[in-house]
Amino acid sequence: MWHGVVDKNGALHMQAVDLFRTWLRKFRGKPVQIVIKAAGRRKSTQQLGYLFGVVYPVIAEDLGYARG
Repeated sequence: MWHGVVDKNGALHMQAVDLFRTWLRKFRGKPVQIVIKAAGRRKSTQQLGYLFGVVYPVIAEDLGYARG
């Protein structure tokens, strides 16, 4: 996944563009698929704490996984 911004003229400005270009070289001569979508909102520390501290343990317990 790569991040960037589309300016008012419709041009894409990517973060870490040199790293992207290096990675892209491995696809030379191969068909590719490109998907562009609006970036979602990042989760807060509180949301992640609840997810890993409450939600995942409840699901794991219900599925029979023991706490380690």
